[in-house]
Amino acid sequence: MNVLKKFLRKIFRLSREEHDPDRVLVVVSGLIVLSGLLILSSASIVTAYTKFGSVYYYFFHQLAYLALGIFLFWTFSRFNYHKWKKYAVICLIASVILLCLVFIPGVAAGHGSARSWIDIFGFSFQPSEFVKIFFLIYLAAWLDRKRDFSKHGEGLTPFLIVLGLISLLMIMQPDIGTLSIIALSSLAVYFVGGGRIISITGMILVSIIILFVLVKVNSYQMDRFKCMMNSDYNTDKECYQLNQSLIAVGSGGFW
Repeated sequence: MNVLKKFLRKIFRLSREEHDPDRVLVVVSGLIVLSGLLILSSASIVTAYTKFGSVYYYFFHQLAYLALGIFLFWTFSRFNYHKWKKYAVICLIASVILLCLVFIPGVAAGHGSARSWIDIFGFSFQPSEFVKIFFLIYLAAWLDRKRDFSKHGEGLTPFLIVLGLISLLMIMQPDIGTLSIIALSSLAVYFVGGGRIISITGMILVSIIILFVLVKVNSYQMDRFKCMMNSDYNTDKECYQLNQSLIAVGSGGFW
């Protein structure tokens, strides 16, 4: 651990006034990335060879993005996170604009029935991935101000309005999976910021009702629940991915 500590301090060039990096977070993140690369390499060999003539095409493709990610990780580690507070409103505006771009013809890049991707200069990405960070930066800065959460107009109501706007734009795409992550993260930040338990409990109950309605309305989402309950529901379409994962684990075992 001392060797790791010295290595991290050298990489991040910490001064005496700065605290040590979170070693557990760094190590766990690294293990997750490495395991993801291993799984990707194993799962994409046949497809990569068939399409591109190289079994490691997708693996090396992801290595390039990993290098970029490590560089950005190091760069932002040198940035004083307290300064993000000044850009909180800009982060909120950017979140709304990014989510609106998926509805603009020529920019939107739909996959299947969902419209959660955009294509700019030949590069496709999901705006919601940036919203995960931008929106939480705004919430953290907003909750950092001393608020009286017993007053709805000062605490709960503004929170619901902003979260409701982001949620509506994501429901229209629809991207319920990412919305669930953002909503749960937002509630966690709201709780840490001083939110009342009764308010959070009420929001969770309402969210469950809304989720139930959305699943009932959208047949493809209901099919996912049916596959989870019965993997033989439709093995060729909706349950194909689930059945393939069961076959992989059943035939390959733990490794």
